[in-house]
Amino acid sequence: MRRIGNCFEAVVEPENLQLAFWKASQGKRHRPEQRAFAENLSAELAQMRAGLLAGDYPVGNYTLFTRSTTRRNAKSAQRRFPNGCCTMR
Repeated sequence: MRRIGNCFEAVVEPENLQLAFWKASQGKRHRPEQRAFAENLSAELAQMRAGLLAGDYPVGNYTLFTRSTTRRNAKSAQRRFPNGCCTMR
């Protein structure tokens, strides 16, 4: 994976955070945690953005999982939302 620098400002744009939320919630929209987050989406994303800009937003734990393919790979996924309603892969 290549690293691209100086893109933090683009990441914390409200439109980008909203798009990330909807992408992360695909297939999980029936979960109560996700519905509660979505009902108050603008306030939740504003709080998330403020925390990211201040540098004190809580980041969730990594979850280790193994995919069964022709070769065994251990992957990790990080929780992006503090209440665990969505995870990014």
